[in-house]
Amino acid sequence: MGLGPDRRGRLDRGHIVAGLLANQVWSLGGVASGPGGRRYASLLLEPFFNYNFGGGWFVSTSPLITENEYASGRKWTVPVGVVAGRVMKLGGKLLIKLSFGGYYNVATPQYGAKWTLYSEVAVIF
Repeated sequence: MGLGPDRRGRLDRGHIVAGLLANQVWSLGGVASGPGGRRYASLLLEPFFNYNFGGGWFVSTSPLITENEYASGRKWTVPVGVVAGRVMKLGGKLLIKLSFGGYYNVATPQYGAKWTLYSEVAVIF
């Protein structure tokens, strides 16, 4: 179990939506190693930027930047990438979102992934 602050901010300007989500969580108890549960201090930052073109097309980025204070070795995951997609009507009625992209992790813990591929098919109600 843990506690910590959470902050959000968003800006809408015409074709652009941008902002930041941030939270920090510290464990309530735990030990550095051994039995009894491990303590943790975890930071999450999610800057986001979306540009909407005409016809439902868009390009965006929203990397999940993380840091684990108590991890040994490299503590950060820092992805850089882009997603592109389109929101459209299927059969003239059903609204769907299709998107595809990828993120390269310029910083990652040991054994962390170097790439993340992203694809989404979402029905919008």
